[in-house]
Amino acid sequence: MTRVPAHPAWMQTRSGRAFDYLDPRAEQITERDVAFALAHINRFCGHLHDPVNVAQHSLLVAEIVKTLHPDAPPYAQRQAILHDAPEAFISDLPAPLKRLLPEYQQIEERVWFACAERFGIPVDLHGAVKQADWLACRLEAWRGFLSDPLGGWAGEDPLKTAPDSVIELLVAARDTHAWARQWQAALADTDGAS
Repeated sequence: MTRVPAHPAWMQTRSGRAFDYLDPRAEQITERDVAFALAHINRFCGHLHDPVNVAQHSLLVAEIVKTLHPDAPPYAQRQAILHDAPEAFISDLPAPLKRLLPEYQQIEERVWFACAERFGIPVDLHGAVKQADWLACRLEAWRGFLSDPLGGWAGEDPLKTAPDSVIELLVAARDTHAWARQWQAALADTDGAS
């Protein structure tokens, strides 16, 4: 049986664990909970014409790291798959909104530390993961909005130069359970890459 915090700042996960927002710990986090939740959370608050879920986004980031940064250390691939793992517990807020919520950012950081400990990865994201995350975001925006991204925030259209394997993941149509399974399989492939 899981310990339930005495305060109200916690949630129950799919597996029945109590996740404590004030004191997130590695033992409160399971691979299945993360995979399931990420596969059910859409990017861009669901405003993309063809929705992209966070599990799909994470796999896209991992494919970009593998394809465009082949010399990155093995742990970078694992980080790419897990870089948004906190969103399984705090959801995916758009970056402009996140910047307005400093307390949310502090909670996100605490959850990230717990996720990094749970999955045995360095807390500081490798540069290749950061670059791949930004490219994935731009690809999703250019493909997903019904018009070009407003205000130039997403730069030039990266769809024209993206590798085929990246585009295939971006356009893949799968149900949420299939994305969760693929996310778990990709994570398993990186075991020992901490």
